Amino acid sequence: MGGTCTDDGYQTINTTTGAPTTIGLSGLIGLCGIATAFSPTDTLFLADEACNTCIEQMSPLDGDLYTVNQLTGAATQIATLPFPNPPFDDCARPNAMDFQPGTGVLFVSIVNGGPAFTQPRTNYITTINTTSGDVTVIGQTVECIDAIAFGPTPEPPSGPIVIIPTMDQWGIIITTIILGFVAVIALRRKTES
Repeated sequence: MGGTCTDDGYQTINTTTGAPTTIGLSGLIGLCGIATAFSPTDTLFLADEACNTCIEQMSPLDGDLYTVNQLTGAATQIATLPFPNPPFDDCARPNAMDFQPGTGVLFVSIVNGGPAFTQPRTNYITTINTTSGDVTVIGQTVECIDAIAFGPTPEPPSGPIVIIPTMDQWGIIITTIILGFVAVIALRRKTES
């Protein structure tokens, strides 16, 4: 996401030169400080803030979840984010998000507090359901967190997978009882001889 707060749009970055190329405007105005992430199926998601007293906008923001067309930059709203209060009492700003590999769960860092640059501000780690928009708070985290990234998924073990059979609780109980009977019989034979 690049541009100013009046012409937000998407840009690709050349990883060799660092030069940006604008792919288009999102159609959204005033979205400074939002989060974006690619899903495991290559859908680009965008989450914006919910703010009733933000001074940099002319009107309050609802806090919505969008998908973004990667060819044009156009954003399509898919859900309104119901930021739970508490802990989000005014300006809830999603500022970083990433999908967890293997699970596809969207983890989001959300800054609480505003308007911009006022204190105190707190950060929370949450998850967002990309279908319903439901926001689930995991807990408070370090202040000023500005990125979320998951490490690579470990490679599966090479070679054949060996399954080692194990006993459940009842198997252990029955085996213990049988061994107890065998021990009693062995002791009787030993005392009789």
